[in-house]
Amino acid sequence: MIKQHPEIGYRIAVSTPQLEHIAEYILYHHERWDGRGYPKSLSGEEVPLVAIESPSPFYGITLILLTAYEIAKF
Repeated sequence: MIKQHPEIGYRIAVSTPQLEHIAEYILYHHERWDGRGYPKSLSGEEVPLVAIESPSPFYGITLILLTAYEIAKF
């Protein structure tokens, strides 16, 4: 489940007009240049520039989206 959060967050963001502009950031925020990231295990130049991992400014919004997703399941 933990490694699915970028894809879950992406789907939520794409379907929310106020968040769709950051959907790609959410999807790729754990990709790594060496290919050991997730969800797609991209490497080298396949990794979008938005994915270069540093402390993600979208960590907070991803956490909020995941919490909303978990609440909505009930």
